[in-house]
Amino acid sequence: MQINERLKQAVLDLDIIKVRAILKRQINLDRGQQNYSSEASIDYALSQKLELFEIDNGKSMFNDNQAQWTEELWDNLARRIK
Repeated sequence: MQINERLKQAVLDLDIIKVRAILKRQINLDRGQQNYSSEASIDYALSQKLELFEIDNGKSMFNDNQAQWTEELWDNLARRIK
């Protein structure tokens, strides 16, 4: 699979934000496809030892316990976004 030249350049530039944006776009384009072309791009980016993902520092409001997904939580998240 051919790796996108823009992705290669973003990796060379160590531009993590651009790398993430390119990968997100490719993942979106792959939705509904049988073969995911984004897998090769993701593998390429990860092979370059870039820190694509941040370790959760425990300060986020994300909670995977659905019992705690209350209206108050959603209101608080909405206020933070504005």
